[in-house]
Amino acid sequence: MDAEGAESLLLDPFVISALSEVHILVELHDFIFRQIGDVITTRFQESHRITQILSEPRTVADFPVPVSSLRAALLKKYLLRSISEDRPGRMRWFYLEPRA
Repeated sequence: MDAEGAESLLLDPFVISALSEVHILVELHDFIFRQIGDVITTRFQESHRITQILSEPRTVADFPVPVSSLRAALLKKYLLRSISEDRPGRMRWFYLEPRA
C-alpha cells in the first residue's frame, strides 16, 4: 500500500475487521504524519508480526539502464535524482504478517 500519508485512514482494523487476517506491506510517510509508525504498530501488534524495512541510499549502479562510466561521471547528480524520487529522507515500510 502506498497511500501518500493516508495510511492511518485506510489501515484501521476497528473499521475493517478483515484487516486482522491479511498480509499488508505499507509504505510509511513519516514526513507527512510523524506518528504513523506508532499508530500502525498499536493497531496491529496483537494480530500481526511487524517487520520494518528501511530504504537504502541509491547509487548509479541502481539505474535501470546500463550507463557508461563517462556518462555516469558526467550525469551522476541527475541519474541519482531521477531514481531517488526526491524523498525528503529515508523511507520505511512495514510488512504485517497475520499471527493466526
